[in-house]
Amino acid sequence: MQTKNVNKSHFKNHPLKKEPSQPK
Repeated sequence: MQTKNVNKSHFKNHPLKKEPSQPK
């Protein structure tokens, strides 16, 4: 649960770093 939250926050900082599915 905690990890999931952290991941979400991380993606917000740089989504195009580990989220190729959601290109900005």
